Amino acid sequence: MADAGLELTITLEGLENASKHLDPGHLIAPPIKEFFQAATLIMLNEAMAQVPVDLADLQRSHTMSIDPAPLPLWGKVVANKFYAPYVELGTLPHVVPIWAIKPWALRHNINVYALAAKIKKYGTRPNPWMLRTQGIVTPKIQDLWGRVLKRIQVQWRS
Repeated sequence: MADAGLELTITLEGLENASKHLDPGHLIAPPIKEFFQAATLIMLNEAMAQVPVDLADLQRSHTMSIDPAPLPLWGKVVANKFYAPYVELGTLPHVVPIWAIKPWALRHNINVYALAAKIKKYGTRPNPWMLRTQGIVTPKIQDLWGRVLKRIQVQWRS
């Protein structure tokens, strides 16, 4: 993973306390682990669909990971490019080296000097794909969580 990037995380809080009173290996760990695998995959797929694509380097940099504990408490998706936060949040006006933007400008048939001047004057606009992803996946993950709780409830009663 890169030192800098952008991440979207889903966590379950308070479960570590509840697990002390239950047998997590038998009752809740398997469905919770499956929940995190499914929820994190939903986040990954949506983030990759929402990310702006030029050469797809940023898109390909997305990875997912899940808490390796027997009872996982988090799952996350990370965009592993140093410039991911700048794409998500935009930038303030700044001087950009011509060599850094020339390949992009040539691919998009834009005058590289005009682009540099515009960035120097205005900065870059945000393209908040992770924020869009969060808005899209939240109801899906809430629905998934509801199904997991029902499954645990059924197992509890049997």
